[in-house]
Amino acid sequence: MEAQLSPGRLLSDSRFQRRTCGASPELIDELRDAMDSKELLAELCNRLLTKMGDNSAVVVAPMFGKVVHCAVKGDAPSHGDSVVVWLLLDPTDIDSKQTTFASGSGCTWFEKLCKLKP
Repeated sequence: MEAQLSPGRLLSDSRFQRRTCGASPELIDELRDAMDSKELLAELCNRLLTKMGDNSAVVVAPMFGKVVHCAVKGDAPSHGDSVVVWLLLDPTDIDSKQTTFASGSGCTWFEKLCKLKP
């Protein structure tokens, strides 16, 4: 599953549109606190999934390299109406990003998920 949700694969998948914004300060703070604990990271990602549609995923990954964590609800990213939020944590808050990928009717989620809060 991690391979299907890697940022590189999502960026090159023509089924997905994407929007990038700065991550919300609340999300950045909580993500920083969770990075050293698999349990806290899983809990945060699962909590974010509750704010998303039926075929959704949350991915925590650097720009290059392996996915740190992913959580999936339904059949994302293979479902035709999927939403995937990629969280990119940077040492500086201003460069920490959230990219939302959406396919099909999942595109209706762009505005709702911008600057997602935990």
